[in-house]
Amino acid sequence: MDRRNWLAKLGGLLTTGGVISAAACTKTEKSATACTGKAEGLPEGLNHYFGDIHNHCEVGYAQGSLTRAFEIAEGHLDFFSCTPHSWWHDVPKMTQGKEQKWLDGFEVTKRRWPEVQQLSREYNHPGEFVTFPGYEWHSSTFGDFCIVSPGDELPLTHFNEVKKLQQFAIDNGALLIPH
Repeated sequence: MDRRNWLAKLGGLLTTGGVISAAACTKTEKSATACTGKAEGLPEGLNHYFGDIHNHCEVGYAQGSLTRAFEIAEGHLDFFSCTPHSWWHDVPKMTQGKEQKWLDGFEVTKRRWPEVQQLSREYNHPGEFVTFPGYEWHSSTFGDFCIVSPGDELPLTHFNEVKKLQQFAIDNGALLIPH
């Protein structure tokens, strides 16, 4: 299934009252009846899909290998987006300069963003395991948002206003998810 069709089905699933949840199916189990995603109560043609669209690793300021994040997700999920921390326009000054951890992490994301995009392309196997490039945008004023794109070429942006981030998501056909 291509990414755009998946998003369309996801939208239908959400609006019809279906449930999206997590499961731990191995690649072998994914092909078994118990892990196909088919569930009672869903409209004909819609299935449950299990995934993670808010995942952090060493890109940014979290821990764990970027490649390993994709490997683990591919073994257990139907869809995945690694969402490194990318920007915090109104980061507050903190005692002992602790904000530098975030600022340094954003530089790591900026430097490694092409690698995140490349792994998203390499691990994307329509119909088996679908990946989406994405990242997290912070704001002390507006809260945190993950932007997840159906396209491979999502640019890494630095907006200082949530309205501009929303318009960017609309212009790129992306999901913007507050958390």
